[in-house]
Amino acid sequence: METIDAKWIIDRLTGKRGEKSALAKAMGVSAAEVSKILKGERRVQPEEMAKVKAFFDGPDAPARPAEKRLADRLKLLTDEELDLMSGAVDGLIARRREGG
Repeated sequence: METIDAKWIIDRLTGKRGEKSALAKAMGVSAAEVSKILKGERRVQPEEMAKVKAFFDGPDAPARPAEKRLADRLKLLTDEELDLMSGAVDGLIARRREGG
Protein backbone atom coordinates (compact mmCIF):
# COMPACT_ATOMS: atom_id res chain seq x y z
CA MET A 1 0.00 0.00 0.00
CA GLU A 2 1.24 3.47 -0.78
CA THR A 3 2.31 5.81 1.98
CA ILE A 4 -0.47 8.15 2.96
CA ASP A 5 1.08 11.19 4.58
CA ALA A 6 0.71 14.97 4.52
CA LYS A 7 2.22 15.27 1.03
CA TRP A 8 -0.06 12.54 -0.32
CA ILE A 9 -3.10 14.35 1.04
CA ILE A 10 -1.95 17.83 -0.02
CA ASP A 11 -1.36 16.58 -3.58
CA ARG A 12 -5.00 15.52 -3.74
CA LEU A 13 -6.71 18.46 -2.08
CA THR A 14 -8.50 20.70 -4.55
CA GLY A 15 -8.95 23.74 -2.32
CA LYS A 16 -12.72 23.38 -2.48
CA ARG A 17 -14.50 25.02 0.45
CA GLY A 18 -15.27 22.53 3.22
CA GLU A 19 -13.02 19.83 1.78
CA LYS A 20 -10.77 19.56 4.85
CA SER A 21 -13.80 19.37 7.14
CA ALA A 22 -15.27 16.63 4.96
CA LEU A 23 -11.97 14.76 5.13
CA ALA A 24 -11.95 15.08 8.93
CA LYS A 25 -15.48 13.70 9.08
CA ALA A 26 -14.57 10.80 6.79
CA MET A 27 -11.56 10.02 9.00
CA GLY A 28 -13.54 10.32 12.22
CA VAL A 29 -11.28 13.05 13.62
CA SER A 30 -11.57 16.77 14.22
CA ALA A 31 -10.62 19.39 11.65
CA ALA A 32 -7.80 20.37 14.04
CA GLU A 33 -6.34 16.87 13.70
CA VAL A 34 -6.40 17.14 9.90
CA SER A 35 -4.64 20.51 10.16
CA LYS A 36 -1.95 18.91 12.31
CA ILE A 37 -1.47 16.19 9.70
CA LEU A 38 -1.13 18.76 6.92
CA LYS A 39 1.45 20.71 8.95
CA GLY A 40 3.44 17.55 9.65
CA GLU A 41 2.68 17.64 13.36
CA ARG A 42 0.70 14.39 13.33
CA ARG A 43 0.91 11.24 11.25
CA VAL A 44 -2.02 9.54 9.61
CA GLN A 45 -2.70 6.56 11.86
CA PRO A 46 -2.79 3.09 10.28
CA GLU A 47 -6.50 2.70 10.99
CA GLU A 48 -7.18 6.05 9.26
CA MET A 49 -5.33 5.30 6.03
CA ALA A 50 -8.10 3.31 4.38
CA LYS A 51 -10.59 6.07 5.25
CA VAL A 52 -8.36 8.75 3.74
CA LYS A 53 -7.82 6.69 0.59
CA ALA A 54 -11.56 6.04 0.26
CA PHE A 55 -12.28 9.76 0.64
CA PHE A 56 -10.02 10.62 -2.29
CA ASP A 57 -10.61 7.54 -4.45
CA GLY A 58 -14.28 6.81 -3.76
CA PRO A 59 -17.23 7.51 -6.06
CA ASP A 60 -17.78 10.94 -4.51
CA ALA A 61 -14.08 11.81 -4.48
CA PRO A 62 -13.24 15.40 -5.26
CA ALA A 63 -11.64 15.74 -8.68
CA ARG A 64 -8.15 17.17 -8.68
CA PRO A 65 -8.00 20.43 -10.64
CA ALA A 66 -5.81 18.87 -13.34
CA GLU A 67 -8.26 15.96 -13.74
CA LYS A 68 -11.17 18.36 -14.16
CA ARG A 69 -9.31 20.43 -16.77
CA LEU A 70 -8.38 17.29 -18.68
CA ALA A 71 -11.91 15.86 -18.51
CA ASP A 72 -13.32 19.14 -19.83
CA ARG A 73 -10.89 19.09 -22.77
CA LEU A 74 -11.46 15.40 -23.55
CA LYS A 75 -15.13 16.13 -24.20
CA LEU A 76 -14.05 18.23 -27.18
CA LEU A 77 -12.12 15.42 -28.92
CA THR A 78 -13.29 13.05 -31.63
CA ASP A 79 -13.26 9.28 -31.08
CA GLU A 80 -10.09 9.00 -33.14
CA GLU A 81 -8.39 11.70 -31.05
CA LEU A 82 -9.53 9.96 -27.84
CA ASP A 83 -7.96 6.71 -29.06
CA LEU A 84 -4.70 8.56 -29.66
CA MET A 85 -4.84 10.11 -26.17
CA SER A 86 -5.57 6.71 -24.64
CA GLY A 87 -2.43 5.31 -26.25
CA ALA A 88 -0.39 8.23 -24.93
CA VAL A 89 -1.71 7.68 -21.41
CA ASP A 90 -0.89 3.97 -21.62
CA GLY A 91 2.67 4.90 -22.62
CA LEU A 92 3.03 7.31 -19.67
CA ILE A 93 1.80 4.68 -17.22
CA ALA A 94 4.10 2.01 -18.67
CA ARG A 95 7.07 4.36 -18.44
CA ARG A 96 6.33 5.10 -14.77
CA ARG A 97 6.07 1.38 -14.00
CA GLU A 98 9.45 0.83 -15.62
CA GLY A 99 10.94 3.51 -13.37
CA GLY A 100 11.34 6.11 -16.08
